[in-house]
Amino acid sequence: LTRPLTVLADASDASGVARVEFYLDGVLLFTDTTNTFSFDWDIRSAGDGPHVLRVVAVDNVGKRTQQDLAVAVAAAPPAAPVITSPAGGTITAAATIAVTGTAEPGVTVTLYANASLVGRVPAGGNGSWGLASVALQEGTNNLLATASDRIGSSPPSATISVTRATGAPSPPAFLTIKGLESGNKRLE
Repeated sequence: LTRPLTVLADASDASGVARVEFYLDGVLLFTDTTNTFSFDWDIRSAGDGPHVLRVVAVDNVGKRTQQDLAVAVAAAPPAAPVITSPAGGTITAAATIAVTGTAEPGVTVTLYANASLVGRVPAGGNGSWGLASVALQEGTNNLLATASDRIGSSPPSATISVTRATGAPSPPAFLTIKGLESGNKRLE
């Protein structure tokens, strides 16, 4: 196991299941009485190496059954975040732009514009993150993000290019006059 995950158990009994308990190396981590029989396990707190995950089902009359699962933890840095807005190739005259994206829930996302640090924000419980006002310089702005936690940092996201264009358009080219055989003139 390399990253936090949701542990799911399946338990049933004729008298009903009162609760499911989740243990790691004999230590109770979580008790579920909601009949979803699951919990979000942050493996980063377990430490690297072999462990035993035990699931205990307790029925409504107090009888217990258990199952053990040997697991190996090798915590790894989070995956690269994704910038979802703005879209690559955006052209704007605005001095700032909102940047949003997705990442693994709970990690810290660091945003860079043109290789300079813009800011750091936590990814929410659903993985969404955003910075409401990222300054743009005139011309092309390259945005990228990384995600980090106490294990390490992700590779960078895909680079998103945003162009800020506030100047006047280039002047039109002068037309040339071309004489036609009929005596008419054409502007080219």
